[in-house]
Amino acid sequence: MSTLLDYSFLPDTVFVNANDNLKLVIQNPTSGKPIPFKAGRGGDTITITFPIGDTQGDLVTNLKFGTSNVSSPFTVNIVGDNFVLTATKDTTLDPGDNVQITFNDIPVNNSTGKANININEFIGVNSGKTAVPVTKKSQELGVIVWLDPLIVGLGQKSNLQFKSAASTSVVISGYPDGKGEKTFETPPYSGSDAVGIGSDTIPQRTYVASAWAGGNQSPPESITLTQVPPLITVFSPTESQSVGAGQEVTISWKAMYDSGNEMKWLQSSKKNVKAPFKTKPGTDLTQIYNMGNHNAQFMPDTVTYSIIVNGYKQPARQDFVFKVKPVQLLYIKYKNPDLTGVMFSLDPSDWKAFVSSFGTNELILTIYQPGSIIDIYYLSKNDTTNPMIQYFDVVDGNLTWITANLKSLTLDPGGISIEDSQINKGTCSIPDNVASVCLTGLGNNGKYVRSVLEIKKSNSANNVL
Repeated sequence: MSTLLDYSFLPDTVFVNANDNLKLVIQNPTSGKPIPFKAGRGGDTITITFPIGDTQGDLVTNLKFGTSNVSSPFTVNIVGDNFVLTATKDTTLDPGDNVQITFNDIPVNNSTGKANININEFIGVNSGKTAVPVTKKSQELGVIVWLDPLIVGLGQKSNLQFKSAASTSVVISGYPDGKGEKTFETPPYSGSDAVGIGSDTIPQRTYVASAWAGGNQSPPESITLTQVPPLITVFSPTESQSVGAGQEVTISWKAMYDSGNEMKWLQSSKKNVKAPFKTKPGTDLTQIYNMGNHNAQFMPDTVTYSIIVNGYKQPARQDFVFKVKPVQLLYIKYKNPDLTGVMFSLDPSDWKAFVSSFGTNELILTIYQPGSIIDIYYLSKNDTTNPMIQYFDVVDGNLTWITANLKSLTLDPGGISIEDSQINKGTCSIPDNVASVCLTGLGNNGKYVRSVLEIKKSNSANNVL
């Protein structure tokens, strides 16, 4: 069975009869899916086996070498003749993620040719294997050159590295600026330089390295750097969401090959946003649609956040759609049982799209809701039409209420229907172990009104605007 992950060695060529470092890059392809990697006993493993011996198909003379720079949370141990990669805690490799391991001072044998390093992968129910070739080159005038990484985004750099043998200098050409080439004196017989594409119009740049000794030049070795458009590899949430008017949401994503980004929503935007991005869609709605802007009645019920990742050529974009639920009226009532002292409260309390029209001990409360819906509530001693819960509090340890224009009344929690004789004015005991109670009244005109009352542990009300 094939492997879930891709495997490559940097470099993929070494000089014989030398001690070299090899970096193994294990990558989840950008086109793949998130791969869980389980830690602990019986967890997932990747086994790396170097062929030992002196022949053309072998690579190393012994396994007396170690590892370093292992990506967290992974670790590598030698078990028999194998290097075994495991995780120290459960993790997930998202598309584009990689694990890197450096094998230090590998004792390369003295036979030129090609050796295959065997990889055995045991991840979840999948077991796969592959072989990664490494070429062995003779110790004569020559150069090995590689890029880490081979693919970059707009304006990004790669680390061009080289090793040479029997040389006095290494010349690398292909640079986009200056003389177009650089000379590195040897020894030391290895070096590196930060390189890039140097253009926002061409997709590739090829660098060419040659080793020199006196007037002798080795065969040139070329390596090509590629720049690609940006990618959004994973994102959350993956589907449209319905959220409360005061609910905070978290938007997450991972991007590769990007040169910056911009988050756009409604009439707002923000550059170079870092994930996770936290916001409140309901609050963002009322930043634009409110009484001060005289447009609350046109408020949509959906906010779309678009992350636009910029880079080479075409930007990558992902939309996150949130439908905002209606604002909740907590209560509109009188503070006192003699029906004086107007008070009201909304959830969320910072909703900016409402109008409160006060009269003489009266109130008309107009709430502009997501979706261009308008809810109107009334509080008055003289109104004979609109449903009202005029008073609701704890009196002498019991719930007490006064209502008007209702044909039914329900107390929650419990869905308790209040008897008809108690609808206009009534009392009942406080349910045990509740933090709040809610009266919901159905008006004679078919409309509803509700009143929420917070309950203190001392069985008295905490109901302040």
